Amino acid sequence: MPGTVRILSLDGGGIRGLIPAVALGRIAAALNIPGKALADSFHLVAGTSTGGIMAAGLCAPGGNRHGPAELAELYTAHGTTIFPPGAWGRRNPITECKYDPAPLERVLLSRLGELQLSEAKPELMVTAWDLERARPKLFCSWRARLTSSEDFRLRDVARATSAAPTYFPPAIVHSLDANYPKDQRRHALVDGGVFANDPAALALAEARRLFPLADRAVVVSLGTGARINRIDGDKACHYGFAGWLPGLIDVFMDGASALAEHELMLRQARDELAYFRLQLALDPPPPAFTMDDVAAPTIAGLQKLGEQVFARFEASGALNGLRIELAKPMTSAAALGYAPNAPGPRL
Repeated sequence: MPGTVRILSLDGGGIRGLIPAVALGRIAAALNIPGKALADSFHLVAGTSTGGIMAAGLCAPGGNRHGPAELAELYTAHGTTIFPPGAWGRRNPITECKYDPAPLERVLLSRLGELQLSEAKPELMVTAWDLERARPKLFCSWRARLTSSEDFRLRDVARATSAAPTYFPPAIVHSLDANYPKDQRRHALVDGGVFANDPAALALAEARRLFPLADRAVVVSLGTGARINRIDGDKACHYGFAGWLPGLIDVFMDGASALAEHELMLRQARDELAYFRLQLALDPPPPAFTMDDVAAPTIAGLQKLGEQVFARFEASGALNGLRIELAKPMTSAAALGYAPNAPGPRL
């Protein structure tokens, strides 16, 4: 008998990842799910950028597995390490990105060690953009288990998906297949947010291929706050490179998220899935709530926003709807026709 595939999707947004981390903790507590077991309530966990880091942590095996509390601590304890205040004043904005990636890489090493993508459970999908191949790169745990040319260190996956242009330099990573020459294993990658800041629609498409017998989907998608980036049209007419650069990344990422949300809302209207979207608008005076705003008042504010987005989710009745969905017996991957090597076009 056909069944339902369950997907958890996490947006990009830098330090604002604290918002969904807090909300996830409240959801797990409300549904009586132990934090580190939360990912096991889903067949597929997907993430982009900061959401990709969280997804990797949620799906990491053994003692490296993260629950919402560990995800939140990543931001509260290490935010100023990853995004040190005043970094721009110590770097050349013409020839260097805003931040040195070494502190982020050390945090990822401490959190994910030498774990491999192929070890992730449940299934994991993380987005990035391949500069040299000029195409999206989807890191998928099921493909990593099929061939080592698709397997990478989990910390390299996390570094690649969070390499936001202008913030961090591209991530140069290598697959773990020693049978290929090093240059063929090499990938130069940047943040998946340049094409899929909200990876929910991509995750649904991959789930349809991976679980072809599923006749329905449940998608739980968490945003990092939609920052209202108003740009004066008259001033923009006179922008050059320097004028556009500060806000251009946000424009791209916000646009990509809006498109994915619209697509899933249409699918829900056609009864193709149950779609639970946790998101809220951020409309403070700029530059508040930028991706790298790690000031103590901002961190406290992000925690409050996480509580707020959960409170709205609960008050709307959606939490009860999700409770009903997740209380149903979870269909096994085999019963959903698990097909890790399904044919057809793929990213």
